[in-house]
Amino acid sequence: TDTDARPPLLLWCSSRLMHRARHRSELPLLLLLAGVHAQYPARETAAALRWWCEPSRGHEAGALCMRAAMTEAIANANDESEKLAKVDELKTAIQAGRIDGQAVDATNPERHEMMQGWCSSSGGADAAGRKQACGRVSSRKDFVARRAVLLTWWCGEQGHAGSLKCKQMEFGSRIEATRAGAERKRLALEFKAGQEEGSEETIEAEQKQMMRAVCTSSHGKSDLFRSLCKNHVELR
Repeated sequence: TDTDARPPLLLWCSSRLMHRARHRSELPLLLLLAGVHAQYPARETAAALRWWCEPSRGHEAGALCMRAAMTEAIANANDESEKLAKVDELKTAIQAGRIDGQAVDATNPERHEMMQGWCSSSGGADAAGRKQACGRVSSRKDFVARRAVLLTWWCGEQGHAGSLKCKQMEFGSRIEATRAGAERKRLALEFKAGQEEGSEETIEAEQKQMMRAVCTSSHGKSDLFRSLCKNHVELR
């Protein structure tokens, strides 16, 4: 998987930060946040990050590039004690709100802007890897566009506003429109607090109902939904 393909440094840092998160009872929130966005292949994400954070592009003061600079300092540490000290610096910066924690960083809308920009450029990467990563960028754009249609059609026109599925889609839209990591974390806590036991099953059932309905509507014949509806028999 893409997670398994992460560089050893990222796996090392992730395990340490996730271990700390478990003891602060933050793991459910981290998992919720990390699941919001599409994930891109690690190697191509790293190439896009190097491209995005080049000084000439003017992004070095952003949370994404600041975090990249700190993780690079960890990678370049000369020994284990220096590495641990750099990890503590990263932790301090996260706690101070200067950069985002790992899960919150995964929801940073700048990350998707970066991938879109890189895919539109001639940034270096092997052709197969670039095709896979940029295919995911395109798929995510379609996902976001479908969600906007469903919020208008299913939640508005079809009268399902306030349902758990509609609240979930509204949450996703708000997260993606929010630049500040602390605010994204607040929104996630607020959303999580509003979930009741059995809500996942309710959302899944409504998801199927919603998609069957949209696939039999005029939207199902549109470029945005046609392939999805055609390739999934359960939606017919």
